Amino acid sequence: MIGSARILFIEDDDQVRVLVEDVLRDVGYEVRTAVDIATAEALLASERFDLVLTDGRLPDGSGFSIS
Repeated sequence: MIGSARILFIEDDDQVRVLVEDVLRDVGYEVRTAVDIATAEALLASERFDLVLTDGRLPDGSGFSIS
């Protein structure tokens, strides 16, 4: 196992999201997912993450605008 880092993965494509989430969990990461900016920002406001991986294009805007 790599470790227990917490990752927020933001992806609106269901197949990509599930695949990447499964791979990250299999190697030991704790993963939360979001399908849009609104959900991601709510998670970021309530939880701490070591890394955020985001899709550039999301249904409600650019993934690069997440703060």
